[in-house]
Amino acid sequence: MSNSEDYEDMVLFEERNEDFIKKYCKLPGGIPSHDTFNCVFKHMETNVLRQLLNDYGKEVIDILSDKQICIDGKKLKGVSPVTKVIKVYILSMLGLLKITCV
Repeated sequence: MSNSEDYEDMVLFEERNEDFIKKYCKLPGGIPSHDTFNCVFKHMETNVLRQLLNDYGKEVIDILSDKQICIDGKKLKGVSPVTKVIKVYILSMLGLLKITCV
Protein backbone atom coordinates (compact mmCIF):
# COMPACT_ATOMS: atom_id res chain seq x y z
CA MET A 1 0.00 0.00 0.00
CA SER A 2 3.02 2.24 0.33
CA ASN A 3 3.88 1.71 -3.36
CA SER A 4 7.10 0.11 -2.16
CA GLU A 5 9.37 -2.48 -3.67
CA ASP A 6 11.26 -3.40 -0.51
CA TYR A 7 11.31 -2.83 3.25
CA GLU A 8 13.58 0.22 2.96
CA ASP A 9 10.93 1.85 0.73
CA MET A 10 8.29 1.10 3.37
CA VAL A 11 10.35 3.00 5.97
CA LEU A 12 10.75 5.95 3.57
CA PHE A 13 6.97 5.99 3.00
CA GLU A 14 6.36 6.10 6.75
CA GLU A 15 8.89 8.89 7.22
CA ARG A 16 7.25 10.96 4.48
CA ASN A 17 3.70 10.27 5.71
CA GLU A 18 4.17 10.10 9.46
CA ASP A 19 1.16 12.29 10.29
CA PHE A 20 -1.12 10.11 8.13
CA ILE A 21 0.30 6.89 9.64
CA LYS A 22 -0.23 8.18 13.19
CA LYS A 23 -3.98 8.46 12.53
CA TYR A 24 -4.15 4.66 12.16
CA CYS A 25 -1.17 3.25 14.07
CA LYS A 26 0.30 3.87 17.49
CA LEU A 27 4.08 3.83 17.18
CA PRO A 28 5.47 4.37 20.70
CA GLY A 29 8.92 3.21 19.56
CA GLY A 30 8.87 5.37 16.44
CA ILE A 31 8.88 4.25 12.84
CA PRO A 32 9.86 0.57 12.54
CA SER A 33 13.15 -0.21 10.78
CA HIS A 34 13.43 -2.21 7.58
CA ASP A 35 14.72 -5.11 9.72
CA THR A 36 11.49 -5.02 11.76
CA PHE A 37 9.35 -5.14 8.60
CA ASN A 38 11.44 -8.05 7.32
CA CYS A 39 11.00 -9.96 10.59
CA VAL A 40 7.24 -9.32 10.76
CA PHE A 41 6.52 -10.38 7.17
CA LYS A 42 8.87 -13.37 7.43
CA HIS A 43 6.89 -14.75 10.37
CA MET A 44 3.42 -13.78 9.13
CA GLU A 45 1.14 -16.56 7.94
CA THR A 46 0.70 -16.12 4.18
CA ASN A 47 -2.96 -17.12 4.26
CA VAL A 48 -3.70 -14.57 7.00
CA LEU A 49 -2.01 -11.79 5.01
CA ARG A 50 -3.88 -12.82 1.86
CA GLN A 51 -7.21 -12.72 3.74
CA LEU A 52 -6.42 -9.30 5.25
CA LEU A 53 -5.55 -7.89 1.83
CA ASN A 54 -8.70 -9.43 0.37
CA ASP A 55 -10.90 -7.93 3.11
CA TYR A 56 -9.17 -4.54 2.90
CA GLY A 57 -9.58 -4.54 -0.89
CA LYS A 58 -13.32 -5.12 -0.49
CA GLU A 59 -13.54 -2.17 1.92
CA VAL A 60 -11.70 0.07 -0.55
CA ILE A 61 -14.02 -1.00 -3.38
CA ASP A 62 -17.08 -0.28 -1.20
CA ILE A 63 -15.75 3.21 -0.45
CA LEU A 64 -14.98 3.87 -4.12
CA SER A 65 -18.06 2.12 -5.55
CA ASP A 66 -19.56 5.32 -6.97
CA LYS A 67 -16.28 6.49 -8.50
CA GLN A 68 -14.41 5.47 -11.62
CA ILE A 69 -11.52 3.16 -10.71
CA CYS A 70 -8.54 2.65 -13.03
CA ILE A 71 -6.88 -0.70 -12.36
CA ASP A 72 -3.51 -1.77 -13.73
CA GLY A 73 -1.93 -5.18 -13.21
CA LYS A 74 1.57 -6.34 -14.00
CA LYS A 75 3.37 -9.65 -13.78
CA LEU A 76 6.91 -9.27 -12.44
CA LYS A 77 9.55 -9.70 -15.13
CA GLY A 78 11.05 -13.15 -15.39
CA VAL A 79 8.09 -15.01 -13.92
CA SER A 80 7.10 -17.77 -16.32
CA PRO A 81 3.53 -19.10 -16.47
CA VAL A 82 4.95 -22.41 -17.76
CA THR A 83 7.20 -23.20 -14.77
CA LYS A 84 6.04 -24.19 -11.33
CA VAL A 85 7.61 -21.01 -9.87
CA ILE A 86 5.31 -18.89 -7.69
CA LYS A 87 3.85 -16.16 -9.85
CA VAL A 88 3.96 -12.63 -8.44
CA TYR A 89 1.68 -9.87 -9.69
CA ILE A 90 1.38 -6.18 -8.81
CA LEU A 91 -2.08 -4.59 -8.79
CA SER A 92 -2.36 -0.79 -8.75
CA MET A 93 -5.63 1.12 -8.37
CA LEU A 94 -5.72 4.84 -9.11
CA GLY A 95 -2.03 4.96 -8.21
CA LEU A 96 -3.12 4.99 -4.55
CA LEU A 97 -3.15 1.33 -3.64
CA LYS A 98 -0.56 -1.28 -4.51
CA ILE A 99 -1.09 -4.92 -3.58
CA THR A 100 1.25 -7.78 -4.34
CA CYS A 101 -0.61 -11.02 -5.04
CA VAL A 102 1.16 -14.37 -4.92
